[in-house]
Amino acid sequence: MKNKDYRKSKLKHQLIQKKLNGQKVLYWRISSYQQLQDIQEIGGIVEPYLYEIKTRKFYNVNKLPCTLLKDLHYLNKRGKIYEVRRLRENEKRTLDEFGIRYRPIKFKVFLDRIG
Repeated sequence: MKNKDYRKSKLKHQLIQKKLNGQKVLYWRISSYQQLQDIQEIGGIVEPYLYEIKTRKFYNVNKLPCTLLKDLHYLNKRGKIYEVRRLRENEKRTLDEFGIRYRPIKFKVFLDRIG
């Protein structure tokens, strides 16, 4: 058994154990794309839960279309580089329009089909 097979098997047994303990949903920080693919191959449904958003300053803050951008502006002025929060679809579109980078860091794993 190769090292990657061992990690996949260990992950599968860990998810099955969580399911047997009665958990239906896990909120996990997934460290790599390979781990995300392994969970999906095992049968878990994975969706992003928390996003890491890069803050930046804007000019003319009063005319920004949503409060998320204002929050990012003021967090940047306070010295924070990243903000972690949940995002809705319209907020994702707004961030894409303004060219602000974000990435999922915590995922919601549904354990219905595992086992």
